[in-house]
Amino acid sequence: MSARGGLTTRMVLLGAALAVAVGLAIGAMLLTIGDMRHAARMARHSEQVIASANRAEKQLLDLETGARGYALTRDARFLAPWRTAQSTLPRQTEGLAALVADNPAQAALVQQIAAGTRAYLDEYSTPLVGIQLPVLNTTSSFEVHSKWKPPVSSWRQMAEHIPFQR
Repeated sequence: MSARGGLTTRMVLLGAALAVAVGLAIGAMLLTIGDMRHAARMARHSEQVIASANRAEKQLLDLETGARGYALTRDARFLAPWRTAQSTLPRQTEGLAALVADNPAQAALVQQIAAGTRAYLDEYSTPLVGIQLPVLNTTSSFEVHSKWKPPVSSWRQMAEHIPFQR
């Protein structure tokens, strides 16, 4: 009987050890799945931030090239993308700010870009579009561009440094 009792005890201990090992493996898999889901959410969020920043940059380029093109040529076709960007860019930067609101460094950078964009519109783009044709007739296109060249490239450089991960 003692051999039978020893065998039963060993089988129970072996079964318990196997159950613990299986439980630990399942626990590790559940933790790994949780980590993978979190990483996937972070990647999706980063993709959203990058896409939003790219749309804002495209609209800023539309503002820049539209205003400059219209000021140099007085061709109203240049104003179509300028007008569209002028109305949609504030919403785009607000959307970008909402996406990065949980990250103070990113939020501050987006606010700098939004402030620079507002200043660009108020101090450069809108007045440039409003310049009268006789002023342009007396000034070469190089002088117009040199005199009123905005710091758009510096805002683009700031946007390139947004760390898109939380």
